[in-house]
Amino acid sequence: MRASMLGEPSSELGPSTLTISQNPDEEFPFREIELIQVYPLHMSERDYAWKHGVDALTRMDWQRLEPLRPPTV
Repeated sequence: MRASMLGEPSSELGPSTLTISQNPDEEFPFREIELIQVYPLHMSERDYAWKHGVDALTRMDWQRLEPLRPPTV
Protein backbone atom coordinates (compact mmCIF):
# COMPACT_ATOMS: atom_id res chain seq x y z
CA MET A 1 0.00 0.00 0.00
CA ARG A 2 1.37 3.38 -0.98
CA ALA A 3 -1.47 5.76 -0.25
CA SER A 4 -3.64 6.74 2.68
CA MET A 5 -6.93 8.48 3.28
CA LEU A 6 -7.95 10.64 6.23
CA GLY A 7 -11.47 10.31 7.53
CA GLU A 8 -13.73 10.00 10.51
CA PRO A 9 -13.34 6.92 12.66
CA SER A 10 -15.54 3.96 11.83
CA SER A 11 -18.87 4.10 13.63
CA GLU A 12 -18.00 0.97 15.61
CA LEU A 13 -15.19 2.93 17.27
CA GLY A 14 -17.59 5.45 18.80
CA PRO A 15 -18.15 9.19 18.29
CA SER A 16 -15.81 11.33 16.22
CA THR A 17 -15.13 13.72 19.12
CA LEU A 18 -13.77 13.04 22.56
CA THR A 19 -14.41 15.36 25.48
CA ILE A 20 -11.57 15.63 27.95
CA SER A 21 -11.74 17.27 31.33
CA GLN A 22 -9.37 20.00 32.38
CA ASN A 23 -9.22 21.88 35.66
CA PRO A 24 -12.89 22.31 36.72
CA ASP A 25 -12.10 25.77 38.08
CA GLU A 26 -11.22 27.09 34.61
CA GLU A 27 -13.71 29.23 32.71
CA PHE A 28 -13.93 26.52 30.02
CA PRO A 29 -13.21 23.28 31.91
CA PHE A 30 -13.93 20.91 29.02
CA ARG A 31 -12.13 20.53 25.73
CA GLU A 32 -13.07 18.45 22.72
CA ILE A 33 -10.63 16.55 20.57
CA GLU A 34 -11.71 15.75 17.02
CA LEU A 35 -10.64 12.25 16.09
CA ILE A 36 -9.51 11.32 12.61
CA GLN A 37 -8.33 8.05 11.25
CA VAL A 38 -5.77 7.22 8.59
CA TYR A 39 -6.83 4.38 6.30
CA PRO A 40 -4.22 2.56 4.20
CA LEU A 41 -5.11 2.37 0.50
CA HIS A 42 -3.94 0.22 -2.37
CA MET A 43 -3.01 2.21 -5.46
CA SER A 44 -6.06 0.86 -7.33
CA GLU A 45 -8.28 2.22 -4.53
CA ARG A 46 -6.56 5.59 -4.66
CA ASP A 47 -7.07 5.72 -8.42
CA TYR A 48 -10.73 4.74 -7.98
CA ALA A 49 -11.21 7.55 -5.43
CA TRP A 50 -9.62 10.08 -7.82
CA LYS A 51 -11.87 8.95 -10.68
CA HIS A 52 -15.18 8.35 -8.85
CA GLY A 53 -14.78 10.38 -5.66
CA VAL A 54 -13.92 9.45 -2.10
CA ASP A 55 -17.59 8.96 -1.21
CA ALA A 56 -17.91 6.23 -3.84
CA LEU A 57 -14.96 4.41 -2.29
CA THR A 58 -16.14 4.79 1.30
CA ARG A 59 -19.61 3.45 0.43
CA MET A 60 -18.07 0.14 -0.60
CA ASP A 61 -17.93 -2.77 1.83
CA TRP A 62 -14.26 -3.04 2.85
CA GLN A 63 -12.12 -3.48 5.95
CA ARG A 64 -10.56 -0.02 6.20
CA LEU A 65 -8.48 -0.87 9.26
CA GLU A 66 -6.95 -4.09 7.89
CA PRO A 67 -3.63 -3.29 6.18
CA LEU A 68 -3.18 -6.86 4.92
CA ARG A 69 -6.52 -6.97 3.08
CA PRO A 70 -6.70 -7.44 -0.69
CA PRO A 71 -7.64 -4.40 -2.82
CA THR A 72 -11.33 -3.51 -2.81
CA VAL A 73 -11.24 -2.37 -6.45
